[in-house]
Amino acid sequence: MGRQDDAEQLIGLALGIDATVASYHSNLGLALAAQNRREEALAAYDSALRLDPAHAEAHSNRGAVLRALGYLGAALAAFDAALRLSPDYADAQGNRAIILNDLGRFDEALAANDWALRIRPAHAPTLASRGTTLYRLGRLTEALAAYDSALRLKQDAPTLANRSAALQGLGRFDEAMASCKAALCLAPDDTGALYNRGAVLHELGRLEDALACYGTALRVTPDHAETHSNRGAALYELDRVDEALIAYEEAVRIKPDYTEANSLLIHCQQSVCAWDGLAARHQTLLRQVTEGRGRLALFPLLSIGSTPEQQLAAARRQAEALAGPTLPKRLPRRNTKIRLGYLSNDFRQHPTAHLISELIERHDRRRFEVIGYSCGPDDGSPERRRLIGGFDRFADIRTASHADAAGLIHRDEIDILIDLNGYTRGARTRILAHRPASLQVSFLGYPGTMGADFIDYIIADAIVIPPGEERFFNETVVRLADSYQPNDRQRRIAEDTPSREACGLPPQGFVFCCFNNSFKITPVLFALWMRLLAKVPGSVLWLQETNATAKANLRRETAAAGIAPERLVFAPRQPLAEHLARHRLADLFLDTLPYNAHTTASDALWSGLPVLTCRGDTFAGRVAASLLSAIGLPELITSSLDEYEALAAALATDPARLSALKQRLATNRDTEPLFDSERYARSLERAYEQMWELTLG
Repeated sequence: MGRQDDAEQLIGLALGIDATVASYHSNLGLALAAQNRREEALAAYDSALRLDPAHAEAHSNRGAVLRALGYLGAALAAFDAALRLSPDYADAQGNRAIILNDLGRFDEALAANDWALRIRPAHAPTLASRGTTLYRLGRLTEALAAYDSALRLKQDAPTLANRSAALQGLGRFDEAMASCKAALCLAPDDTGALYNRGAVLHELGRLEDALACYGTALRVTPDHAETHSNRGAALYELDRVDEALIAYEEAVRIKPDYTEANSLLIHCQQSVCAWDGLAARHQTLLRQVTEGRGRLALFPLLSIGSTPEQQLAAARRQAEALAGPTLPKRLPRRNTKIRLGYLSNDFRQHPTAHLISELIERHDRRRFEVIGYSCGPDDGSPERRRLIGGFDRFADIRTASHADAAGLIHRDEIDILIDLNGYTRGARTRILAHRPASLQVSFLGYPGTMGADFIDYIIADAIVIPPGEERFFNETVVRLADSYQPNDRQRRIAEDTPSREACGLPPQGFVFCCFNNSFKITPVLFALWMRLLAKVPGSVLWLQETNATAKANLRRETAAAGIAPERLVFAPRQPLAEHLARHRLADLFLDTLPYNAHTTASDALWSGLPVLTCRGDTFAGRVAASLLSAIGLPELITSSLDEYEALAAALATDPARLSALKQRLATNRDTEPLFDSERYARSLERAYEQMWELTLG
């Protein structure tokens, strides 16, 4: 009846009459646990078990209290003890499944749930628990069915909230929102429902609304780590990076083993160049990856010195969570054009659009039909309009569920579906997990393996994935003859070059520059750059201005290195044509490591600015080397940071040598493969045709 005080009083009277009855102590534990007096409840259960070690119910209820106190191993042992005494004890088996979920042992949890349901088939809490297990296994359709079965027996807010998470994972956002609303009608302060409603709003791009929802959830449950982490992601997307950093730090403080939040915290720290404690966090994350503890945001892993083995292991864990039902396999279409589908969140003003536009236009329509599937926002930009015009057909699938989008692609009979996102922000990887196309290819957007059985090929070249490194990729590696990266010869460079004064540069002096995103700048590399400024009197370092905090932190690091902070100059964002024009004021582009310049390196080379790089150990760290090889400037590729530093200093103090490099670059731009869009399109098409011929047998 919920009258726990009265129950406790009556049990106390019973114990006063006879304190040797184990069930009295066990019932006292129930009353205390219901009042969240967990330590007292635990003592009561211990008293019951001293009197009767074979009291199965006391073992099981003790396990529930131990779980609430965070002692998961001890809780599991308690449920096991109950089941040894009473093998058909459904509550103990159901609670054991919850513990196994908490421990990440999902296959065992599912077996425990199924065992409990064989004993007691129509039990809503066990069905809901089974739904959670299936959700964590990535089996979202089955999870939804389990939640619906539980809700037919009993409507409760936590199950409705969990149902909304499954619907969100399936891309069924309207239904997910409705499920959250139903949960909040039953329990306006349900943290799970508030959190999931925020997550759906976040997915829909309604970031301010999502933040309001996360704020309400945190007022109810201040220590909900997942809400802090999601709040950090929304703040980061709104360029409120300082606040995002605080949110991620709070998530990791509450839950130190929260791998995803740790990876996002690292990325945020790197974005603002806040390097205190960063090396230790890198090591923690890499250890979590090596130990297989939890899933993480994979993109940050590429920029922290991870190994190919670690990247593959993390990607496989991510891909496992995406597995689900696949669409019927189609027989390959023969004797007709190969139908290509390009899937991306970035058909808008975005580096991917800058690189891919001319390729789409140059595809040979006698041999290929080319369809675009956009799952990102329509920003109304010229890039968006150009891409829409470049495809034979263009489908905006942003509001479609993953299953519906996959169904559309399947009905369109796409032969080769090319994913341009990988594991980057806004990716709709679950669409690919449905296997809507005969062949599926990872290309351009994500410089690493996706670790997924539903991706057949990855487009590369012999530099970004050297022969012998195929073992680090789940996909079959397809190497193009030149660089894997497409380019757009139609990128306009503004005719007028701004003055040095207008760009904040001194009238004289050598200009080192790096227009890479700030998250790619490492303490080791920045210290090297400071040494270059010391070696080259009057020189400056020109960087992209990404956020105010990074700017302030880098100026502070400059002063700490003994260099005048005004020798660090920041370039505010500009339209692409004007940005490319100001490259003419720089003398040498200094690349980053372990994550190279990608589009920014192409921008520099297209603008006539030499790029100096150091070849890294992974795909992400070899892209600039690939571009330099394809434009015929391999002497700008170094193999160590010592060599990189020495060559940078030599070029900065030898004007004739640097001038000769610039002249070669100007000539090679029109003669070497890198910017030969026609040659690139034919090379990629040959790769597509070879893939398709293998499929046809």
